[in-house]
Amino acid sequence: MILYGPNIESQLENSTSQAALTVAQLVQFNCYFSRRETNSNCDRQSKDRETPVPLYVGLTVHAQTRKRELVDTLFKLGMPISYDCVLGISTEIGNSVCRRFEEDGVLFPIKIRRGLFTT
Repeated sequence: MILYGPNIESQLENSTSQAALTVAQLVQFNCYFSRRETNSNCDRQSKDRETPVPLYVGLTVHAQTRKRELVDTLFKLGMPISYDCVLGISTEIGNSVCRRFEEDGVLFPIKIRRGLFTT
């Protein structure tokens, strides 16, 4: 309804557009069951309620620019996750790679491709 108005026919025709999915994820991300009073911006969402779009935007903006101010400005506008959460997710990814190395005893690229010889 936000994108196509109250006409049910236009909603049915355009129900699977990427814009509709993005808006739905942002609405879900910005709604939360109970508000907790904390000092950290990262505690705003629980991990089971995080949606892909804010995570993707926050991580992509950080990867491209490395600017804390830009990530935090977008966070204040309700778009992606906070800079503290971006750093937390980056740390979790690094730790999981280290755990995988320790479990397997072998170091290999995370993005390994078929048909590419790797030594």
